[in-house]
Amino acid sequence: MNTDVGQRLKDLRKKLRLTQKGLAQQVPGGINYTYIGKIERREQKPSLKILEKISQALGVPIGYFFEEDTPVDLTGLLPKDLQKLARDPKRREFFQVVAQLKDEDVPLVTEIIDTLNRYHKARETGQSTPLKRGRGRPRIEPFSQGHSFAAEKKQGYRGKK
Repeated sequence: MNTDVGQRLKDLRKKLRLTQKGLAQQVPGGINYTYIGKIERREQKPSLKILEKISQALGVPIGYFFEEDTPVDLTGLLPKDLQKLARDPKRREFFQVVAQLKDEDVPLVTEIIDTLNRYHKARETGQSTPLKRGRGRPRIEPFSQGHSFAAEKKQGYRGKK
């Protein structure tokens, strides 16, 4: 059982295959990579503010550094692609919002993401885009009340042209 902040930082950083320099670059506001080394070697104790920024960059709660045993260390269980996403603050925020979605909204959000991906792929390849553009942004018509996206998927999309 290890509650040593420096050792826990080093273990997690290595598990995520990050160098001290790589981690330092991901810390919001930035810190010098030598400071991370000093923390790991127990030469320097980080302030809570710095430790909070480091925990954000690593995708773990700040309590991770103080708990004797974390209930589940998910970072080792996640596939590499998900580990990379978990370290990206913008994507972590996205997943937090997605976690709050109502079940019935998931198919709609999935379709929106698919549509955006098709739109960007078409733009990259020079093909005509599947969305109409207005004022520089893709325009998606709102659904009428009572719209059932799941039923629409079963029947096939019959949108207005």
